[in-house]
Amino acid sequence: MFHISSIKRFLLLAVLSLIVIAWSLSAVFNYSSSKEQVEELFDAELAQMSRILQSVMINHIRSSSDAYLDKELLVETFGHQEFTERGHKYEKKLAFQVWDAQGHLFFENFSTLPKQFDGLKAGYEDIKAQGLVWRTFTLKDADFGFWLRAAQREDVRTELTSDIAINTILPNLIMLPVLVFFIVLLIRKGLSPLSQISSALKGRGYQNLEEIQASNYPIELKHLVEELNDLFSRVMEASNRERRFTADAAHELRTPLAISKVHLQNILQVSESEQVKDFVSKALLGIER
Repeated sequence: MFHISSIKRFLLLAVLSLIVIAWSLSAVFNYSSSKEQVEELFDAELAQMSRILQSVMINHIRSSSDAYLDKELLVETFGHQEFTERGHKYEKKLAFQVWDAQGHLFFENFSTLPKQFDGLKAGYEDIKAQGLVWRTFTLKDADFGFWLRAAQREDVRTELTSDIAINTILPNLIMLPVLVFFIVLLIRKGLSPLSQISSALKGRGYQNLEEIQASNYPIELKHLVEELNDLFSRVMEASNRERRFTADAAHELRTPLAISKVHLQNILQVSESEQVKDFVSKALLGIER
């Protein structure tokens, strides 16, 4: 059978262990879920920006007398989208590439992206160029035949994704020591009546059998206190019976002992035998004891 040497220590270790385990599992799940959701948002942003670029180009082509791609318009609208240290840390600068219907690279705003047109396919793809991995989304305009690609550096996405995921669990991490502190405080407060009962019993003398006020303790301890008071009452009754018996026995013994003492003293006075006097003296000494 499992032995509990200290209720307070057992409760503290059990509750704190459960909280730490539950929090750790929750943190791992939230971190993984947050990273996955942020990655999906980044992918959606790539697709959204590609379609925005497509819409800008289609609107310009349709508004012009001739169907052609306007590079100046692209430079003016998207040419400044370089990766720089300026701006918010969560800002993600996008890279763009545009190929015309003949497969010539018509525009790009980030020169380190791969420029191969062969093998270009629509949808999401991870590509590597100059030691960097890029997450890309590519689409083809069905009406005018040009291709569009929006890209983000994978290391930037990973860093931002990790930062955002960590920030989702950071408040819980900060609150964990505070939660542990208050749990320890509340457990000590909740078990304090047990310490009070222990101190009250420890400070009593063996003759102090007065009842403990059960109203001073929580309902969970009232039954214990009532049982202790019942025990004190039974012990007091047994002690009173013992004292009465002892007093009655002493009273009953005094009369025959007194009579025996008188007879022995008479024998001592009338006897002339030294041996008898010696025996009687010893008997009187025993009676006095």
